[in-house]
Amino acid sequence: MTKNKFSAIIFRGPDATSYLNSIISQAVKENSENQYGLVLSPQGFAFGFLFLKFKVDHWLIATQSQCIEDVTQNLKKFKIRVNFDIETPELTDEEIVADFPELDYSSESERIQMGLPAFGLDVKAKSIPQEYHCQHKFINFEKGCFIGQELVCRIDSRGAVRKHLLVGIQVEQDSSAESLEKFDITSQDQGNFMGYTSSAIESGIYNVDTNNGVVTLSLEKPKFMVS
Repeated sequence: MTKNKFSAIIFRGPDATSYLNSIISQAVKENSENQYGLVLSPQGFAFGFLFLKFKVDHWLIATQSQCIEDVTQNLKKFKIRVNFDIETPELTDEEIVADFPELDYSSESERIQMGLPAFGLDVKAKSIPQEYHCQHKFINFEKGCFIGQELVCRIDSRGAVRKHLLVGIQVEQDSSAESLEKFDITSQDQGNFMGYTSSAIESGIYNVDTNNGVVTLSLEKPKFMVS
């Protein structure tokens, strides 16, 4: 059986909206628009992307399946003297995509090309949101307090981010599976370590001149994060 790419959480009750608004990085509103947020640790490390939709009397939240336990646990952590229930229904990807069509992809190749990072693969533990460029869509810096606010707001105001998740043109090697293995990226002049690949796909989209084995990567921010 194919494992679902996404899992669902339902928040239901009179305090559901106010509680979510106090915990996550987005100023959630009870309207028909899909919204995006993060659940963060007090140190500003994200546990997963949150895709939120208000549906008549409850919140539907989707997250990548590999994050569901950490996300659910940390959403429950501060549930004290508030009136709402949390459910984890077993929805299929098709049912989730019906509410979040922007998450509609059928393969790893499509996920990478649409620029949606995968937690645990592209986004590692103890990564701050600015490293994978999700602050524009997933964080509201004007909403007031939320868990992890102090660190992410300080970084936003100072602009000091040492690591970045970027999407680059992949060199075409051969058609074997080995060509898609992860590898380190080093500078041409001094051979210094500059980073590593986290996701790789075989693609015929680009024509790349390897120039005797040296490739100039055209790097950009992940499209899903900044569009």
